[in-house]
Amino acid sequence: MTTFGKMKTAGVIAIALLVGFANFSGRAADVPTGWPLQAPAVAHTGAELQVLTYNVHGLPWPVVSSRSAQLAAIGQRLAALHRVGRAPQVAVLQEAFTADARAIARASGYRYAAYGPGDDGAFAAPLPPGAQPTALDRGAHWWKGEGVGKWEDSGLILLSDYPIQNIRRMTYSSQACAGYDCLAAKGAMLARLRLPNGKAVDVATTHLNSRKASGVEFDRANRAWLVQTEELRAFIAAHRDPSVPLVLGGDFNVGHDLVRELGMADLAGSLGRSTGDGLRDLARAGIALPHDAAVELAHAKDWQLTLNASAVLLAPQSAWVPFGAAPGGSLSDHYGYVVRYALTTIAPRHR
Repeated sequence: MTTFGKMKTAGVIAIALLVGFANFSGRAADVPTGWPLQAPAVAHTGAELQVLTYNVHGLPWPVVSSRSAQLAAIGQRLAALHRVGRAPQVAVLQEAFTADARAIARASGYRYAAYGPGDDGAFAAPLPPGAQPTALDRGAHWWKGEGVGKWEDSGLILLSDYPIQNIRRMTYSSQACAGYDCLAAKGAMLARLRLPNGKAVDVATTHLNSRKASGVEFDRANRAWLVQTEELRAFIAAHRDPSVPLVLGGDFNVGHDLVRELGMADLAGSLGRSTGDGLRDLARAGIALPHDAAVELAHAKDWQLTLNASAVLLAPQSAWVPFGAAPGGSLSDHYGYVVRYALTTIAPRHR
């Protein structure tokens, strides 16, 4: 394509983005003037881990209007929690596409940060053989962002109070996207955290293809989503150490679509027999959830999958929501919730 042709295409896509994303971007929340520090104290002993999952809605213009104030407030809130010793030790963020969104890392008070794959495709996942029949190259809608390359990186950030090691990144293959989501290098990132007691835990994050917001037919969006789950499954299997517990948090975009509900169950089951989900395990155990955490559970978009290690269990204890509906607003179109896990060592059996 000539330079002129690319410029013309870019203009058309920009207009399409304005129309296509209008149905979900919504009105930006007002920046709160004050908010309570109602959060549990954090024990930096390695015996527990609190993990925040949050889609910060850091999309570029013209998809949404300026969100500089809201994104800055997210960083300020995390910094305030750090000052009083109540910040979750780990945060995984999605849709941190803009400079203002990435600035959350610097403002938040976390000592360590890792960023997901960029838009160059250097870490592209190989398409699993079983996913070939669902490849989406044929019938691509270039006017809806398909087949024109990546305009944004993955939007993934991992923040930690503990050292981050062994970072692994992956971008979903070109066949594994549908609609406007193809403009971002969506993928996954996995890293190891070294806890104060010398033990380790793996943390991963991802952002899967949307359905309605993709701007294409639900069947096409769902086929892309299913290919991504296959690639995510392969990525985790290739890089996970079974002797280390794993938390996989992110925006899985499941919702209440039957295809995605079944696909999510299949993904969780294939990752391991002990795979759970923080909020769902708490609800199943009869532990009361805060109102906004219950809303997140019902919304079924953001998840925290847990995989136990051979000798270490990740047991959900409670949940809280630093970025909920009230007071002050979530500052995003998602709620950011925290699950507190106890890391329990299993004594070896003696025969």
